[in-house]
Amino acid sequence: MGFNSAFKGLNKTLSDIISQYKANFLSLIFNIMYYLKFRTKIMANLKKIDSSAELFKAMEILTFYSLYILPLLLYVVNNKDIFTKNLEVHNHDTRC
Repeated sequence: MGFNSAFKGLNKTLSDIISQYKANFLSLIFNIMYYLKFRTKIMANLKKIDSSAELFKAMEILTFYSLYILPLLLYVVNNKDIFTKNLEVHNHDTRC
């Protein structure tokens, strides 16, 4: 029994724990956003079937997808130097 085989089951268990944590975290975030959407509709006297997109814009509330995308974009903008530019990969113009 080698060193790697002794910890093979442990790694799988740790991977399962991490996967479960991610699933629980996303479920929690989804529930919070659903609750926020539900409560803002009540505050604005909207029906359940009414869209909340315009309401979120008026109240300046970010949607679930915006809350995911915004930090990613900010990271890219603040760390431009660590990313490879198209010019650095190709020696010719890639636009037609």
